[in-house]
Amino acid sequence: MTDPAFPRWLAMTGVRVVAAFGGMLGVVLLGKARDLPTQALGVAIVIAALWVMATVPRALARRWRSENDMAPSTAEGGLGEGPPRAETLGETLSPLRDAEREQKS
Repeated sequence: MTDPAFPRWLAMTGVRVVAAFGGMLGVVLLGKARDLPTQALGVAIVIAALWVMATVPRALARRWRSENDMAPSTAEGGLGEGPPRAETLGETLSPLRDAEREQKS
C-alpha cells in the first residue's frame, strides 16, 4: 500500500532539485561569462532559482494541505488567531486578580 502523499512529496522534492540545478547552471554561466549581458543572465538565473526554491514548495504544500490539517481560522483563508493581545490577556486575568484581592482583604 502506498502513501497518497508520496507523489506530492516527490513533486516538491523534484522542484527543489530542478531549482538547485538551475542555480548551479547560473553559477557556472556567471563564472565562464566574458561579457556583461552573459553575466547578468547568470545572476538572473541564480536569483530565479533561489526564488523558486524558497516559494514553490511552500506554495504547493499550502495548496495540497487537507482541511483536517488546518486550524479553523486558517481554513477560511485567515491568518490564524496569533498570540493574545495585551488587552485580551488583561481582560482575561482581571477576574482572577479581583478574586485574589478579595481573598487578601
